[in-house]
Amino acid sequence: MSQYWLGASHLKGHDRRRASLGSGPLLVGRGSATEGGEPDRLLIDFDPMLSRRHFEAILEGDVLKIRALDNRHPLYFR
Repeated sequence: MSQYWLGASHLKGHDRRRASLGSGPLLVGRGSATEGGEPDRLLIDFDPMLSRRHFEAILEGDVLKIRALDNRHPLYFR
């Protein structure tokens, strides 16, 4: 079975974050590592344009589905 990762990189800095995509949804948003509550969460503390609950990534087989949550700004991904 393949292991899939979701990563985020700062465009102007050296900050990077990544999280493994498992069987459940992965919540992605702004925050700090000291915040808890949701075990499958990718916290991106270097981007002030992200909402705390910006989007959810769900891996179904080999297909990655993205669902926007409580965000005010658009999603860009490649």
